[in-house]
Amino acid sequence: RTVVQPSDRAPVAHSVWWISMNAWMVPMVIVSLAGFVKGYLHGVMRDKNLRSSFMAFFTGCGVIIGLSWFLDKDFPAVLLAAPLAIFLGHALIGTRRQLLSESATYVLLGLALWAQWS
Repeated sequence: RTVVQPSDRAPVAHSVWWISMNAWMVPMVIVSLAGFVKGYLHGVMRDKNLRSSFMAFFTGCGVIIGLSWFLDKDFPAVLLAAPLAIFLGHALIGTRRQLLSESATYVLLGLALWAQWS
């Protein structure tokens, strides 16, 4: 569904899906932001360069989304999904957060399947 035009895409009719998605997304963004900032502040130069390149990628995708929205009032969802996947997944890498990583993966898989066949 990320490459189909919005008029061809079937809308998700369940408001429960949106509530579930937001209830999952808000804590994930908070955990990811805290992990990203902590890693940037305490990381060595190689880690800082990696995080800086991610921030440049996020900014570049944001510029493309903004220009596409300005021209067509629409943008490909993959331009938002790719930076979010990197951002949310980067903070969950590690062995100490294995339960959080696995539960986030299963919740996201469940929500994706729900949106696909609802």
